[in-house]
Amino acid sequence: MISLVDTSVVVPVFKNAETVLELYRRVATVLQSLGGTWELIFVDDASPDGSLQHLRKLAQEDLRVVVLALAENVGQHRAVWLGLQRARGQMVAVMDADLQDPPEALPALLRALQDAGEEKPTVVFAGRQGWYQSWPRMVTSRFFKHLLHLWLGLPADAGLFCVMNRKAVACLARWDVPRPYLQVMLACAGASFVSLPVTRPLRPAGVSSYSSWRRLVLALRALGLALRLKLHMPPRGPAPWPIRECIGGSGEHEKQSWEVFRDAS
Repeated sequence: MISLVDTSVVVPVFKNAETVLELYRRVATVLQSLGGTWELIFVDDASPDGSLQHLRKLAQEDLRVVVLALAENVGQHRAVWLGLQRARGQMVAVMDADLQDPPEALPALLRALQDAGEEKPTVVFAGRQGWYQSWPRMVTSRFFKHLLHLWLGLPADAGLFCVMNRKAVACLARWDVPRPYLQVMLACAGASFVSLPVTRPLRPAGVSSYSSWRRLVLALRALGLALRLKLHMPPRGPAPWPIRECIGGSGEHEKQSWEVFRDAS
């Protein structure tokens, strides 16, 4: 029997050595103020910049911190999906590690999720407000999100910053695919959506790992996945689970060798 906590926060990490410590401090402060039990799950997506060293130290100092260290880079959405499989929260939040998703918005998002009830899979998105990136990226991002809104009913301002209930997490677990797009999968699973406006600040350090080409490829893959799911075609999978280490989360420093957790064939 898995021991549940009140809240899990899942954070994918890639080239975020400059921000992970500040993110931990702010998330911990917010969750402490709410009371209850919680865990903070960092998924290091084979980050080459020393992020993992910071995360190891956090896991050793705070038993509520869990670190999944991946043996290879699998991309943001796949990293989050793997973190969700480890999450024990009755409510589960997902946010980026670059501090553009303000942890101080978590209490309002969690309250909205509680108000929505537990009868069906529910996701509360932090609706992106403000001018938080260059205008070409803003325009293309809004066009893509509006397309998903018209086709799938996703909120037009939805990003990856959200909170969801256990039923929504279970919906995502149905599809073990190499290149998931979580918002599309939730929409195709029939989840209910709420969006709360949250001002998204400029990135305080570093640059986005998503080039224009990578953003285009991600968008095309998301649309292709949506089409397959809408047509009830089985998505490609299962995919390997390249988890090299699981650190912390059980009262002591643990290390497991999970280099290929599932057969990719």
